[in-house]
Parts: sequence; C-alpha cells; structure tokens
Amino acid sequence: MNRWLLEVFVVLIFCFSGCSNSKNVSEVSENLQQESKQTNCQTSKTPNVGYENREQFEQKNITKFDVKIKENQNKELVFSISIDDYINAYNSYYFKDNKTNYLLSSSKWQIENLNTSVSSDYATKKYYFTEDKTLLTLPTITVYTPNGQNDIQEITLNFDWHGWTSQMYNKYETMCFYTLKVFFPELDDEQIKKLYSKINDLGYENVFTVDKQYSKDSVPCAIFYKNNIGLYPYFAMGSWQYFCIVPITSDYIDELEQKGVKTYKIE
Repeated sequence: MNRWLLEVFVVLIFCFSGCSNSKNVSEVSENLQQESKQTNCQTSKTPNVGYENREQFEQKNITKFDVKIKENQNKELVFSISIDDYINAYNSYYFKDNKTNYLLSSSKWQIENLNTSVSSDYATKKYYFTEDKTLLTLPTITVYTPNGQNDIQEITLNFDWHGWTSQMYNKYETMCFYTLKVFFPELDDEQIKKLYSKINDLGYENVFTVDKQYSKDSVPCAIFYKNNIGLYPYFAMGSWQYFCIVPITSDYIDELEQKGVKTYKIE
C-alpha cells in the first residue's frame, strides 16, 4: 500500500472509531508525511528510555524448535513449546542480528489470570510484553497459556494504528520477523518478510466493524498455514491490529473454507 493511501486509511480509522480530537488526526497525518524511511526488520537496535534493564546474557547458539501441536488436559490444541522456549528462541535470533536480547523472561512480563480467553473456554494465563509501559503506542506481544501449564495456546502480535509512525511500525514488523523465525526456522529471511507483509496487508485491507472485536468466535478474512501452525490477521475498528499464531488442524482449515475464509498454504 503506497503512503498516501495509508494516510487516508489511518485518518478514516480515527473518524470511524469515534475519535473527535482533530488535533490527534492532524498529528498522525503529519507523522505519516514526515516518517518516510522504509521499514527494515533488523534496524531497531537501541532500546527506548525505561528499557535499559534488559537481561544481557550472550546467546552463543541459535535455539531452534520443531514446533508441533498437541491436546492439553482440556482437549484443546496447544503448541509443543512453552512461553520460555519462545522467548529463548526469539532472543537467540535477535541477539545474532543485534548483539542484545529483546524479550525479558516470562516472569517479568505483565501477567493476568482469566476465566476464559480468545484461545480457550477454560482458565487461561495471559502474558503481556511491552518494551516500555509508559509508551502506550508501542507494539506489544501477548501469549496465552492454559492455567497451570506453560504450553502456548496462542500468540498475538499487536499494533496500534492510532499512534502510527514508521518507527513504531518498524518495531512491529521486527516482532513479526523474529516470531516467525521461531515457528518457521526453515524459511529464509526474504520468505519471512514476504509472509508477514502479505498477512499484515490483508489485515488492514479487511477491517471489521467496531462491533466485531477479536474473540474466540472471530472468523478471520484469511489464514496461512504450514505444519499445523496457523497465521492470520484480525483488525476491527477502534482496536489493535492483531497478528495471530495458533495451532490448527486440517479439519479447522476445512471449517474456515466453508465459512468463506481464504486459505493459503505456506510453501
């Protein structure tokens, strides 16, 4: 999507999501015009203020996992890796490129206990990571695990279009890049960039109305899949744009196709 179309899109989001502050709209428009650098998923090498206490242990080797799926005790699908596996693998790739870690250990994430979640009908632990709690427009990562278990049930990478700048979007794409490295280590960098770019493009080309916020019953516009790993965008007006990573089966793919969802097999 070229820049002037993107600018129009963001302004429309402000209008339709009930934003009445014209100063905010003009500031976003000005940011869009001023931030003209191309995003690069490996250029974010310095932390924001308030994030200087990252764990700085050296990652000598890349941590790779052959991610599978399985059923948990509630007969729901989960990945075969834990949140700490995800963090360690993410940091190993990030350290190789940036000579520093990015994600903190899971015990230092914000944690919330839920009765149900977007991933489950049962009690769930929600882990929430942001680089700086004081900067609300930063992209974030959410990991859902069944209560009392560490296996990942869903990951969402979250971007707030209301605070769009190229710096923020670059950080979001960085999250997409390294997360996909964890789940698809066999893909090269260019394949990964094309994959998350296509998924994100579909997200902001297929915006749901404000009454269709992301939930367990949400039906995405499209899903990409490989080896029981599913990826899809979900974006409803007034909320974040979500890049979702979920465990799937062939039956689930068939179900989505019957609902009119476009499906793409990742080669």
